[in-house]
Amino acid sequence: MQILVSLIKNVLKLLFRYVQWNFNGVQTPNGEITVERYLLKNEAKKAKLLSISETSIVKERLPVSVNSSLPSVFHSLTRRIVPASFILSLPNARVWGAHGAVVSYSNYLLKDITQKFGDKDKPHLIFNKIFLKKQEFKKGKIAVLATCGSNVYYHWLFDVLPRLFLLQRKFSLDEVDGIILDFTDLPFQRETLELLNFDFNKLIRSNNNWDFHIEAENLLVPSLPSTLGTINKWQCEFLRSSFLPSTKTQKFGKYVYISRGIVGRRTIANEEELLPLLSRLDFQIFNLEQLSFTDQVNLFSNADVVVGPHGSGFSNIVFCKPGTTIIDIQHPDYINTCFWILSNQLNLCYHLFFGECGNNNSSSDDNKNKNIFLNLADLEKILQPLICI
Repeated sequence: MQILVSLIKNVLKLLFRYVQWNFNGVQTPNGEITVERYLLKNEAKKAKLLSISETSIVKERLPVSVNSSLPSVFHSLTRRIVPASFILSLPNARVWGAHGAVVSYSNYLLKDITQKFGDKDKPHLIFNKIFLKKQEFKKGKIAVLATCGSNVYYHWLFDVLPRLFLLQRKFSLDEVDGIILDFTDLPFQRETLELLNFDFNKLIRSNNNWDFHIEAENLLVPSLPSTLGTINKWQCEFLRSSFLPSTKTQKFGKYVYISRGIVGRRTIANEEELLPLLSRLDFQIFNLEQLSFTDQVNLFSNADVVVGPHGSGFSNIVFCKPGTTIIDIQHPDYINTCFWILSNQLNLCYHLFFGECGNNNSSSDDNKNKNIFLNLADLEKILQPLICI
């Protein structure tokens, strides 16, 4: 049996060498490793960990659930860890894929600075490959900011842009030779980078997920800003200081409803009946896809009350003034805590309002994308005391 196993291994090695030779490929990582363990390896003697902040613990106040008991997931996050922030400088490390998987010189995936969505216990997508396309070598200092979800407004604001802030805490962008981003030229991507005076000549696009593979003479890796689904105060302070001064003088109303009608999923199933109620209460209705980034900042910074179905557009509550009331409408089969935690960082008055399971016209089997049916009488009872007409 052992002879057979050995024979199979040798055949596989020969097969891999043949494929590698003919297709100019590179072996997938040998495994994955944490930054802490990597720094104990001999090769890490040339690496540098540039600390920015230490690990800390924060306590979150519970939200107000206005029409249902509060789900247990909120209680589980009342005491949470804020991870340390740092820059890791790695000689001859590699970056693979659109989402910026970081691979050490000794061919190990650095898992706690490589973001992935989905089941935590499942291996990273890089391990699904038989071999990788041969890497392109880049001289000088190359920074990687690419993460999962860069084409999603929430993840761009809270996962990608804060890594640029961390990078600038330790390096002048003038001394960085290239910056890796999953940049698809979406309006919010370009507008935010322009407001941050980003040098697009240094942009290295990682969009080609399966073929993007570079090796940097010196790879600069900012830590991931926060645990998925949470947001920390420093991220909010960075975004507010960067973008609130850029708001225009145009004034929007105090009472704001955010529709997801254009998105077409996780919408309000009976929104046609809801809109007359909102108009009577002096709410203005917005589809954020129709507004520029700076207009969105201005809209939320002027609001006193923000209402809408849970979605990425609620990321803009980061620009609200303290005391603003937030009513986050969620489907009972899909609960997300991120905007509650965001509200706590800014002293906003967060309210959780659940829709109903019945009368749902969504064809989606995915709980995350189910449309939400509202009890309008219940919602009016919540909104009426907030309005001063």
